[in-house]
Amino acid sequence: MKTQPVIDHDARSRIAGDLAANLMVVAGAGTGKTTALVGRIVELVRSGTASLREIAAITFTEASAAELREHVRSAIEAAVLDGDPMMVEAGGEVDDAAICTLHSFAQRILLEQCVDAGLPPGFEVLDDTADTADFDARWTRFADSLLDDPDAERALVLGFTLGLRHTDLAAIAWNLHSQWDRLEDGGLDYLCAARPCSDDWPTTDPAPVIAAIDRALEGVGWCTDDE
Repeated sequence: MKTQPVIDHDARSRIAGDLAANLMVVAGAGTGKTTALVGRIVELVRSGTASLREIAAITFTEASAAELREHVRSAIEAAVLDGDPMMVEAGGEVDDAAICTLHSFAQRILLEQCVDAGLPPGFEVLDDTADTADFDARWTRFADSLLDDPDAERALVLGFTLGLRHTDLAAIAWNLHSQWDRLEDGGLDYLCAARPCSDDWPTTDPAPVIAAIDRALEGVGWCTDDE
């Protein structure tokens, strides 16, 4: 039986051998992208171009990261059995290699440079469940203090009279929590500048209210939710 030639043989060879170049590989599902990536990683180590500790292989999900790590481990173990001395050291580095998701890679860098980043050593990234629980606890404490704050009484009474609900406040807080980076990127200054003066409110004149709404609408560029 005659074997059909691989039409992308030159591209595959370049992925494995052109180690000095930055390459972008575009291919469909099941075409061997992972195999090509593993082969390039192994060749980087085998050639002495980089140690496994100096290589970052970033994926989108934890599952794909675990799968890629096992592929790399298998390839290195096979090379060790073939008697390749360059692979022996790499075999002990697989578990510490940066084969992970983008979030895990960022966490890895911050943990290594926690002092420079101003973070406590050994910090952990909350998963969705823990993040929600942490927010709920902080929101409860904030809501209790807000309802006891005499300076907020008038605004809350007016808001609740006009149909504002406790759940609405929680939804606003959650959005501010979820978009905290936008607040640090100038959003907080914008909100403070758009806040109406307290002297505008003890009046029946709707102009200050309309002006405040207009200022809020001008901030549509800060919104990430169409609703």
